[in-house]
Amino acid sequence: MHTDLLIREMTFEDLDNGFFDALDALSPSNLSYDDALQVFFDRDIAGVKTYVATFDGTVVGAASLLTERKFIHGGGLVGHIEDVAVITDQQHNGI
Repeated sequence: MHTDLLIREMTFEDLDNGFFDALDALSPSNLSYDDALQVFFDRDIAGVKTYVATFDGTVVGAASLLTERKFIHGGGLVGHIEDVAVITDQQHNGI
């Protein structure tokens, strides 16, 4: 495992700092930068949190967290983890 790996909430600057290279491990997005930027802001408004793993300042992994308020369990929140991706050449390294 990388000892200098940093996990943090995604910023829009990550869109051109390896984020799509990581997502390509799941499926190509085929979005223009402007379209991706709009998706980023729309997801932020909707409360979707995306986290990135960076190594040497470049995004090598990503995952999204969606929260849902339930009618059961006293109206508690549950989280759904989506789109977990790690850049191909960093897979199987504990990221």
